[in-house]
Amino acid sequence: MLVTVKAASIKNLDRARASGSHYSTENEVHQPKIIGSDGTGYLEDGSKVYFFSKKGTVAEKAVADKTMMVPIPEALDFSIAAALPNAVMGSAMALKYKAGIQPGNTVLINGATGITGRIAVQIAQLYGAQRIIVTGRNEESRGFSLHWEQMKRFHCSSMTKNSDRKLKISILKRPLILFWIISGDLLWK
Repeated sequence: MLVTVKAASIKNLDRARASGSHYSTENEVHQPKIIGSDGTGYLEDGSKVYFFSKKGTVAEKAVADKTMMVPIPEALDFSIAAALPNAVMGSAMALKYKAGIQPGNTVLINGATGITGRIAVQIAQLYGAQRIIVTGRNEESRGFSLHWEQMKRFHCSSMTKNSDRKLKISILKRPLILFWIISGDLLWK
């Protein structure tokens, strides 16, 4: 189906495939490609959708299989809807399968002011974390999609650049899971 693209997310996978450095491109002749696999836009009938496409999403128009589309609510921003799948999968898989999160755990999420960190907070709550400690560079984003007052009800603590950084791990009575988001220049050095 033809989609008029309004937003597309570019992940590290997309960057690696475009540069020819991803293992999935090692047997291919390096040629220009339309990057992106997650996108949002309108169908010809005006429906607002998220779609996945192996043929690229960073374009004005993209082709996607109908089975790889889901409707998105009218109130949901196109950019957020395009970015959510990667953040949700990364957070959920890391917490559930790598960390083995259990109800009652304490989770420290470093990088909680970015989209993946914001989602990780909500996924940790969904999985039953009793205490969530959040850190991040962007102090203004502390109240992210889950309002700060709501966060306090979930026993969330905040540590930001300008706050008291003395976190005494030894006083935590439950197992601690560290969710550390690494992004930006660190990945490319």
